Amino acid sequence: MKKREKLKVEIGKELKLGTEQMTTREEMLELLKKYDKYILEYPEELSGYGNRSVVEEALGLYQLALNDLNRVTDMAPTLHRGWLNKGLVMLRLGRLKEGWQYYEWRRGMVIDNNDFPQKTAEIGLPYWSGEKTTENQKLFVYAEQGMGDNIQFFRFILEAKKKGEHLSVLNKVELDTLLRYNLEKNGIEIFENGAKLTGDIRYFVFSMSLPYCMKIDSLEKIPYTSKYLDTPPQFKEKWEKKLRYTKKKKIGIFWTSDSEHKKSRFRNVPFEKIKKLFPLDAKFHCLQKNISEEDRQAGEKVKNLYFWDTELEDFSDTAALIDQMDMIITVDTSIAHLAGALGKPTWIMLAYHPDFRWLLDREDSPWYDSVKLFRQNENYEWDSVIEKIKDELKKII
Repeated sequence: MKKREKLKVEIGKELKLGTEQMTTREEMLELLKKYDKYILEYPEELSGYGNRSVVEEALGLYQLALNDLNRVTDMAPTLHRGWLNKGLVMLRLGRLKEGWQYYEWRRGMVIDNNDFPQKTAEIGLPYWSGEKTTENQKLFVYAEQGMGDNIQFFRFILEAKKKGEHLSVLNKVELDTLLRYNLEKNGIEIFENGAKLTGDIRYFVFSMSLPYCMKIDSLEKIPYTSKYLDTPPQFKEKWEKKLRYTKKKKIGIFWTSDSEHKKSRFRNVPFEKIKKLFPLDAKFHCLQKNISEEDRQAGEKVKNLYFWDTELEDFSDTAALIDQMDMIITVDTSIAHLAGALGKPTWIMLAYHPDFRWLLDREDSPWYDSVKLFRQNENYEWDSVIEKIKDELKKII
């Protein structure tokens, strides 16, 4: 019996490592076979079903993934990760009511640098579930997770204000200048970083819980799908002076993020691929704050590619540079959300298995009217995406 248990653990670790490193469809299919065999041998092992669902999702087999996650939540009804992963599949399928409900399970977990239970204990206020607020019973909104998440879900802060809620909002430090300007413009109170909670704050909510609490349970109910962010005027003026007038199209471009996000290996486009766009008769402006030395050296040989990384000191700088562009082409990163929130025509290059917010099998987005989606095929290759973008660009340049 001990030998069987030891073997189960060893094989399980090896399979999980493979799941974390897989990049091609062939690797995914091979892993799926191994997981099938593993689960036949060890049907009692919870992780087998959970990890197999990751491979199934990567292959676009979402119903099979849900079946495995249902098995997980049946076997372990209090396992937060199982319910959270079910929620992410539901959201990707456009089933917002169930998706947001299950997404709330994240509040009992640590996700990347977000320790939700610890932060909940620190704040020590009742969690908001949609109660009407007053000037004497405000709602404290705590920004969570990534920059793109904060930009995308900022719309729900505006919606809550529109519905008469009294809010006090804590921004991510990196986004504070940009979002502070937009909060002040909309008459929404800013909670200063490092300040103590005051007696007039009655409830708190993590920012990505807002659609659940506000019952945004269908794609049609998503508010603020057109421009909802403005660039602070001083940054706008600064960047208007930096860029010379040209008759050629100015295209902001972002091909690779240095983020440590586990999906970055799928999201990023190699310079060797993206450079196929540069022979077109346009001016390309790199929106990246961080650029590898290899990409910089290759990019400096391209006459119509301009780097601004040393001058992008704040997200408001990036917003102002985006304002100066005719359009944006980007991978799935915070820049995609920033450009969409600014109402800029934005083309987003997506992996075959995309993040939940981009849904499936569509070229438009219910989140941003100005966005067009360019998706990989099932082989996870960028060549067809780049070719399609190149063809589309030729029509408008």
